This record gives sequence, C-alpha cells and structure tokens, in this order.
Amino acid sequence: MDSSAAELGGWEDWGWVAFDEIHASFYDMRLGMKDFSVYDLQEKRHYPEGTLTIQHEDWAFMRELDGFIPTVYKIRMEVQDGALEVEAHVGNASTWGVTFQVPDNPVATLTFDRVEGRFTGIHGAVRPLTGGRGVLSVRQWHAYPNLLPRELYSDEGRTGEKFDAL
Repeated sequence: MDSSAAELGGWEDWGWVAFDEIHASFYDMRLGMKDFSVYDLQEKRHYPEGTLTIQHEDWAFMRELDGFIPTVYKIRMEVQDGALEVEAHVGNASTWGVTFQVPDNPVATLTFDRVEGRFTGIHGAVRPLTGGRGVLSVRQWHAYPNLLPRELYSDEGRTGEKFDAL
C-alpha cells in the first residue's frame, strides 16, 4: 500500500495525551501509517506497538482551514497488557502558516480542554486515569469533509450572484 500523504489525501493526526499515570503519543495517517507509544508510569512499562484506532466526532466548521474539524476524539491503543482508551474534547484550535488564503495542505493545532481516560487490563481490571491533558496537529490534504463552497462564507470581495451556478 502506498502511504504517501499526497497520494492518500484526507487526514493526518499527530499528537499526545498525558495522564498522571500514563503518557502516550500517536500518529495516524488515514489509510496509511499508524504509530504510537504508551508509557505506563505506575507499572514502569513501555508499549511501542499494538493497534491504534481514532474516531472523529462532533464536527465543527473552521473557517481558517476552509473545512470541518472534529471536536471530539475517541482514541484507543491496544497493547500487550490491555487497552488505553481516551476521550478528548477540543477546546481551542489554531492554524499554522495560514494568512488570508487557505493553503493547499492546511495544518491546525487542536488543544484539548477535557481529556478522560482509562486503562483496561487484559483480565478486565479497569484503571481510571487522572489529570488528563493533550494536544495534536491535524493536517488535511483536501478540505475534508468540505461540503460548503468557499463563496458562501468568504469575506473576499466578489461581484455578482453567489449562486450563479444554480
């Protein structure tokens, strides 16, 4: 499978979450490379491999990116001794290198204002995690999903009818 970002298009998440008990970093390219690392501070264990899944929920339009971003991330990292499950809520979003024109490959930093998590061991013991925090960068190779034509919300000076194609 070709994991070239330009060929795949769509989406890339690269971030970290930290709790008092566990720290984790992750990278997820839609249909391509997935990578993560989990550090269990209480058990003094490091998990550099396993299965990573990320669900994006509750999308909101971000004008500077010319598209939608998720406001809730549900992240699951399955490792040898169990699974780290995280629900993170975006509280702030800022763009990188965006001036008046939306770039071809927009990047935003999403800062989480609420991060909840738990680690479920392979025998079913659930360990709630405390002090959650985190941030990630998201890249879109195309405004994905981009449902609204830019002309509907842009402040750019245009002449004529906005709906002249209808």
